[in-house]
Amino acid sequence: MSLTLLNIDIGDLANDGTGDPLRVAFEKINNNFSTISSLNSGGVEGSVQFKSGNIYSGSANLVFDSALNFLKLNGTIIPKVSGLLNLGEANARINELFVGQGGFNLGNINIGEAGNIIFFPTRVDPGVFSSLAGIQNITLVGNVSLNQTLVIGTVTPTTAQLSKLTASYITTTNAPNQDIFTTPIEQLNAATFKINSIETNSFNQQSVTINVTKRPGGANVNFVAYSTQFVGTPITRYNVDVAFGLVRVQVSPIPNSTIGHKIYMELES
Repeated sequence: MSLTLLNIDIGDLANDGTGDPLRVAFEKINNNFSTISSLNSGGVEGSVQFKSGNIYSGSANLVFDSALNFLKLNGTIIPKVSGLLNLGEANARINELFVGQGGFNLGNINIGEAGNIIFFPTRVDPGVFSSLAGIQNITLVGNVSLNQTLVIGTVTPTTAQLSKLTASYITTTNAPNQDIFTTPIEQLNAATFKINSIETNSFNQQSVTINVTKRPGGANVNFVAYSTQFVGTPITRYNVDVAFGLVRVQVSPIPNSTIGHKIYMELES
């Protein structure tokens, strides 16, 4: 913050007549007081000052805590030009970043948290393959889809064992058509899904049975949902479609809340 004050010339010696006349001197004094009065020390102690027009003001929403070396902001950071704001750089990185349960957006993907579990919609490029060679332990929550043989120790699961799977998924918003189960379409001729959805903050729950059959040509599916039962009020709608070579079982929650979905799938030959 800069402040320009007028200097009063008092001359070289007392009463030598080289200083400002009294009228000029008091005009400078009045102007200095007028300049000082334009300053506004608004905001709490330590608030960062900013200039608006010719007035300097402080904001309680932007405060520097010199004792803790913290810059505290109670507001939203918005880039002046879209896409040009970086938080940190390659050689100057953010040490820790804390985000609330509302999550954050990465492109069009919202990443959120509930019950110490991170949730986000995923799409896998079917043309990309990865290897898990060298990994000793894997813990999975959800479904596993295979297009090759699974060998556990010296035991190879039977086709009947691989044809029955259970999975769980949690949705935290009422965004439409959220994937809760996917499987490659080439592995599915017909399947039955039984889904039980429970809202975590109420007694509302519902269950449904969905029959899915592959259409002639193998590029899409038909589905029929029936035997829907409710406890309390309805909490979701269901859908099945095909995208990226995957059959996707989807939900469109009605309340904007956390809902747990338990899925049982049985493939039919």
